[in-house]
Amino acid sequence: MQLKIKNIMDRIVCNCFRKTLGEIIDTVNDKDCKTFQEVGDEIDAGTRCGSCIPMIERVIEIENIRKESRK
Repeated sequence: MQLKIKNIMDRIVCNCFRKTLGEIIDTVNDKDCKTFQEVGDEIDAGTRCGSCIPMIERVIEIENIRKESRK
């Protein structure tokens, strides 16, 4: 049985703490996080096994590019 995700924002990025892409994006933007450590301090994502750190770092990079393009 294949799991279907209706909304990409509901995709789990951090399996250890069950944090979704949407939660990580919201944290990056709402708390102005610049590193995965700052995201982890806020919602724990990336602080256990670390396998999600590359994805969190990519989200931060993309969100910072989006912020810059709005200026």
